[in-house]
Amino acid sequence: MLADLQQIDNGYIAHFQRHLKHSVEEVWSSLTDNDRLAKWFSELRVDDLREGGVIYRPYP
Repeated sequence: MLADLQQIDNGYIAHFQRHLKHSVEEVWSSLTDNDRLAKWFSELRVDDLREGGVIYRPYP
């Protein structure tokens, strides 16, 4: 997997490139559906999928 991290004023932008043996729809659903995302990355929640939206780590 290739990753490019860029620091910006209010955080970071991460770009990942990875070739998977799954359909685009299946991968996108795993990354954007909170129930599916929690199965492999329970620390993250998707809040807003628009450009400039929010994926966050809820704190207890």
